[in-house]
Amino acid sequence: MCSTPNQRLHDREPPVQPGDRLGHYQIGEELGRGGMGIVYRARDLKLGRQVALKCPWPELAAERSWRQRFLREARAASAVSHPNVVQVLEVFEQDGLPWLTLQFIDGRDLQVVLESGGKLPADTVMKYGEQIAEALRAAHAQKVLHRDITPRNIMVTSDGRALLGDFGLARIDIPEGNETAATTDPATATGEGIALGTPRYVSPEQALGRPLDGRSDIFSFGVVLYEMCTGKPAFSASKHGGLQDAIIHREPEPISRFTYDVPEELERIIRKAMSKLPEERYQDIAELLVDLCALRRRTEFRAYSATHSGELQPARLQHRKARFIWIGVAALAALVFLWQVLQRDAGSPLPEVRPFQVTKADASEGRPDFSPDGTRIAYESDKSGDYEVYIVDTHGGNPFQLTNDPGADGSPSWFPDGSALAFASDRGKGSGVWKIGQLGGGATLLLPDAYDPAVSPDGRDIAFARMGLSRNLRIAVAPLADLTHVTILTDDGDGVWHHRQPAWSPDGSSICYASRHGLWIVPATGGDARRLTTQDFDSDPFWSPSGHHVYFSSQRDGTDALWRVKVDGGEIERVTMGSGRENQPCISLDGCRLAYATETVTRSLVIADANSGTETILRALQDAYFPAFAPDAGQVVFASDRAGKTLDLWLQTLNNGEPVGTPRRLTELEGDASHPVFSPDGRWIAYYEILSEQRDIWIVSVAGGQPIRFTDDPSMDIHPAWSPDGTRLAFASDREDGLRIWIAPVSNGQPAGPARRLTDESVAAWAPSWSQDGTMVAFVGAEDHGNQVWVAPAGGDGSARSITQNANVGRVRWRTNTGMILACGLWGEDTFTFRLVSPNDGAQQPDGFSIDFGADSDTAIFDISRNGRFLVFVREEAKGNVWMLEARDGAF
Repeated sequence: MCSTPNQRLHDREPPVQPGDRLGHYQIGEELGRGGMGIVYRARDLKLGRQVALKCPWPELAAERSWRQRFLREARAASAVSHPNVVQVLEVFEQDGLPWLTLQFIDGRDLQVVLESGGKLPADTVMKYGEQIAEALRAAHAQKVLHRDITPRNIMVTSDGRALLGDFGLARIDIPEGNETAATTDPATATGEGIALGTPRYVSPEQALGRPLDGRSDIFSFGVVLYEMCTGKPAFSASKHGGLQDAIIHREPEPISRFTYDVPEELERIIRKAMSKLPEERYQDIAELLVDLCALRRRTEFRAYSATHSGELQPARLQHRKARFIWIGVAALAALVFLWQVLQRDAGSPLPEVRPFQVTKADASEGRPDFSPDGTRIAYESDKSGDYEVYIVDTHGGNPFQLTNDPGADGSPSWFPDGSALAFASDRGKGSGVWKIGQLGGGATLLLPDAYDPAVSPDGRDIAFARMGLSRNLRIAVAPLADLTHVTILTDDGDGVWHHRQPAWSPDGSSICYASRHGLWIVPATGGDARRLTTQDFDSDPFWSPSGHHVYFSSQRDGTDALWRVKVDGGEIERVTMGSGRENQPCISLDGCRLAYATETVTRSLVIADANSGTETILRALQDAYFPAFAPDAGQVVFASDRAGKTLDLWLQTLNNGEPVGTPRRLTELEGDASHPVFSPDGRWIAYYEILSEQRDIWIVSVAGGQPIRFTDDPSMDIHPAWSPDGTRLAFASDREDGLRIWIAPVSNGQPAGPARRLTDESVAAWAPSWSQDGTMVAFVGAEDHGNQVWVAPAGGDGSARSITQNANVGRVRWRTNTGMILACGLWGEDTFTFRLVSPNDGAQQPDGFSIDFGADSDTAIFDISRNGRFLVFVREEAKGNVWMLEARDGAF
């Protein structure tokens, strides 16, 4: 049986216990606790009513400033009488501790609502917004400035009302005219110029410690409205600056980036409320309230008119769709809960759980692995700039940095005795598996050319991924006593593309791993692999301690969540609700805890100008992949799932590298479109479609219409490239012995003859690009020392040859204005940079572009305009933390 979370998560001794008497109050259960204090449900024995009792922790209560904060909350809240304000009923002292008696609210705070369900429907946002605005209007009318408006301080009742609470930072007596309000309350212990409030929600003037007035509350209120609409915070720290810098200088992403269901007028209201300069905001909360009420009435009138006229307007359709989806998610949650209840006697049901956030850095944190005793979690984090391995107590707290190297360290795996960990690192030359003691110190290399280590349960062997003959990763195993004796367990028939993330069964007899199209299981001593799941992008397998289930990450049902499947197959069960992107599960040996990683990826389409050295971020196109320029750089084509679950092609008009208007949808595909490219005359776009395990080249007119299938072969055909005269398409295909470059004729967007193989060398080849005169084809070729730049005569009258060493390139493009090859590679470093490479002798020189693809990019995909001025690419940044689900009863 697992211990309860309160036994481990909270060390502080509460001042009272359920059942105690506190004056005329009977203490009930604990409602919540935080860094500042604790709240209980209680019964007022005099009046026979339920109340909430709040007090600071004893060590804080001894400080004068904390006592003053409690008194200030009592004064401020009691001065504001409104149905949407949580009322302070009494303040008293007992045994040296100050207590507040608060109105008891049957509900949850807004933060919990957002964490459990994500963004809210627009009509709910307007409803809650009006109620909080009314509460603020009442407060400001009494000259009370709240100064800490956050989702945590807004309560949502069980019957759907929003109430503003926690006036602990409030200032009373706002000066008339919004002119010279002081930064702090004279009664506080803080001095002039010190910023108060929850950092993520403070106004720019509050962050700078400047004088505040009611417009500061309006800014914070706008930030909360933004988060209600998007499910995401408006501001966060990034590599471009800290949280304070974001609040003061940077605009939040458009709400339309996250949802199309929010009316433009509502977004305008929120944007005005969040203006950086106070004079550009609403000058009074009453002005905002008028706009919000007017919008709600117009929205309801349109809905009523559309419903009663028998016609639904497009906006109404969108709101109905959002509401149906929301209802469907709620119904699904209810069904999952009901299923768990009904299955409690059916073998190994999913346990009831308590969630807990283990790590909290504003960084990308993941790949958790429990220590053998279940008390610690090793994980990777880039909070120091580079990925390093950290260890944290399962209670949370300050993590211990285990590794410290300029290379990227991650994917930790504990040895079963807990004395050391294996981890993957690109320190040295290329990726390898290293070993380090549990307390740190020097690391030793175990295996070169290795990824994704997993130590066997008995500590005798280590499984990992290593590049195979086809230049795709394959699962391998080696005894730790003799690491030169490596056995490759999987081959090309055991899953498409790379094989990654090996996971040992509890008895050590089998290994589960991920391929491009599902999970597979292979005997640890070798033998035939069998397929366990068939869904694209099933990944991160981990066995249950009983050995009956495999837990994994998946995008099933359009949601990134955790799932499990029985080892012998059968129905797949959803484990988490997927309120955010949830992946990388691991389970403690006792089965009582499941840790996993959350992830939010920010993807920006960027156009760089070589002439000015500036970048234009197409903020409305943050769901874009694989961008490519039109010949005149007047358009960019990209793949996006912005209109559905599959990637379709979209066109964005450009003017001198700047976006003009909104993007136009070009395709509606059953599968996913990938790597589009314009024909030289700008009339056609070739791309390849991913449909189940099939990959084929297609061509579509820029004007739209039905796409034309260009290749129809059971093999994989990818990465099309037009010849300069538009009569041929080069592409990569594995239709014979491995991935090679092929060329096929094309006429007026149609196939015009059979394809011929261009390259015969025994290296995998992809990403072709034509020279300006059409006589040469450059491509990426896989070699033992990394991916290199290769060139081959386009006519097939000569051999292909490698022209670089240690380049480790991701993509190449012929820079037609110079006759050189523009190659993006690592060049022995940790980040991608550009070099111009001579097709004759491989001589290299730096290129003018200096591009940051993002710390989390593993392949730099880009395109360059014909005149060499503009470069377009996608920059990605991932953030996330490690969470834990703790079983209340039962086990995973």
